[in-house]
Amino acid sequence: MHVIYITGLGDRKATWQHRAVKSWRLYGVTPHFFRVGWADDETFSYKFKELLKLIDDLEKNGEKVGLVAVSAGASMALHAFVERRSVIGVVTICGKLQRPETVVEYVKRENPAFAESMTLLPTTLRNLTPSMRRRLYCIYPLSDHRVSVADQCIKGANRRRVYSFGHVLTIATQIIFGAHRNLRFLKLKAKQTF
Repeated sequence: MHVIYITGLGDRKATWQHRAVKSWRLYGVTPHFFRVGWADDETFSYKFKELLKLIDDLEKNGEKVGLVAVSAGASMALHAFVERRSVIGVVTICGKLQRPETVVEYVKRENPAFAESMTLLPTTLRNLTPSMRRRLYCIYPLSDHRVSVADQCIKGANRRRVYSFGHVLTIATQIIFGAHRNLRFLKLKAKQTF
């Protein structure tokens, strides 16, 4: 099984994330690191097509693909899930999944691809069927100063509150120490038919 990790806004310096994701091989999956580059000049459309191409290439030989996305990457993961319903499941960690209108202007200005992803989010959420929502696993902390905890879950999705505080700390602990549990969710979904 292949698992694609989708980065959040702070992906200019994502070396530690890349190393952590590489270690997922220990859990019996083949990890792929998808650095979005939210703040660069490429359009969201271009980035999104690259993600869909990666999914398609991995699925060519009948392989199963799951997604793990953090922070801003969660919106891109949901868009991909709607476009490629063959994806077995999606794990989001501190993901911005609700109320796109609450993203502050300077964040949108500095990360134009994220602004576009947020614009598309309401339509994507409407296109998630109940069975698709059961293939989502939303991980959220006790508190988060960057993304409201209330915005990190979707109705009908599996969810788990972890006993940590803060955005970056929760992401770090979940991609390292929470990886086994999060990847187990995707492995279980890989065994189910949908």
